[in-house]
Amino acid sequence: MLASLSPKERRQFRKLIVREGTDPMMKLVDYLEQNLKAFDSESYNELREKALIKISKSVPTDQNKRRLLSSVTKLLSTFLINQEISQDEQISESLLQKQYLRRGLKGLFESSHETTQSNLLSAPERDFYFHQTQLKLSHHAYYHATNKYKERDILMGLKTIHKNLDIGFVMAKLHYACEVKMVHLVRGESFTIELLDEILHTINNNQYFNHPIIKLYTEILSLMEQPEVENYHRLKKNWLEISDLFSKELQQQLFTIMLNLSWFSCTDNRTAEMYQLYELGLTSGVLITEGKIDSSHFNNIIDLGSSLNQFSSVRQFIDNFSPFLDVKDDKMENIKTLYEAFLLFGEGKHEDALRQSIFLEFNDVSYGLRAYLLMLKCLYESKKSKGFKEIEMRCEAFKQYLQRKFKQAIINKQIKQENLNFIKIIRLLPLASASRFASINQKDLLKKLNAMKHVVSKAWLQKKIENLV
Repeated sequence: MLASLSPKERRQFRKLIVREGTDPMMKLVDYLEQNLKAFDSESYNELREKALIKISKSVPTDQNKRRLLSSVTKLLSTFLINQEISQDEQISESLLQKQYLRRGLKGLFESSHETTQSNLLSAPERDFYFHQTQLKLSHHAYYHATNKYKERDILMGLKTIHKNLDIGFVMAKLHYACEVKMVHLVRGESFTIELLDEILHTINNNQYFNHPIIKLYTEILSLMEQPEVENYHRLKKNWLEISDLFSKELQQQLFTIMLNLSWFSCTDNRTAEMYQLYELGLTSGVLITEGKIDSSHFNNIIDLGSSLNQFSSVRQFIDNFSPFLDVKDDKMENIKTLYEAFLLFGEGKHEDALRQSIFLEFNDVSYGLRAYLLMLKCLYESKKSKGFKEIEMRCEAFKQYLQRKFKQAIINKQIKQENLNFIKIIRLLPLASASRFASINQKDLLKKLNAMKHVVSKAWLQKKIENLV
């Protein structure tokens, strides 16, 4: 929790400790702050124990140490809650309204309610979050407004409640149905979505549910059933036209859905289409959340751009957007070096890429996996017997790395298996040939690869096998 704070937030938290904390609490936080850079997230428990030993003179017993940790954690939790409240006006207003009602301050409640309603309606968002908030406001207005006994207000209030309840529910149901269908499309896993068929039947040609967001969700579900390029581009056009109606969070979720749909629909030029989507995501700001970009999106942009030989554009992207990665400053140079090695590899400069990448180490598994894969590819592409011999040694190190990260619950079973499958194939590549005298036959190796359900860098492996002579 402490490591997640920005420098400004840490200064603010220290002021809170001065006001409400104790001297041992300040000593503990001081020590943690001074040593955070020397530890990664996987070894924070070790840092905590070192900190407790350091301040053992002022906190002599184990019971007092536990109390100290609990006190700092509680104060830090309070600080984070206050940060969230200060940054979200809706939360602040909602909490105030509860207090007004609890204290019988009807006039203040109504004034606050009108302000919240006005702010909500002035914003462009009209997704299910909007209708959920409207439902809550309508509920409070119906049960707590001073004029609730006027007949026209009773009927209007109930009508508003039902409208927000119905539209919000249908939107939310369709949104999560799209997520279920996408998991089925990508991973082949699913479950029966209760009421979905009834909802789709009800909203068809029903003016009550005539809403652009509901229409978009039904188009997404339809495309998932039968991915087709023309329908995809029609959907994409509609999505871009109404994207402002969604909150930032839902925009990001829909962006991921559109990425997956482009993969399944645009079979002839999926790489170019996905790259274009990412360009839209960057220019619109949808990929940036609180000043950060997710490393998976960052890596995808580099992969796609490199596949299209857009090396100059990708290098410009790295320069412009690497500061948005959620990594410590002292790790950034290693990451940028890894990306440059990846681009050199794409340009066919395999030995230069190997020199850049072979000594890189990363605690972050997303970069660690890329570094291992790149190094093994470079060793193979170098076509040197020494490199082939080293492949076996590096494969064993990579295998142990995967087992360790899996045991630490940092990667899941699928990630472990798809990388282990890569290791199985690349180990055999130097021994394979199209010759009938080869110890491993080209066709047999290709058959082995195609039989694997999940393999990382499968296209690269397939190309290498097909190029064997």
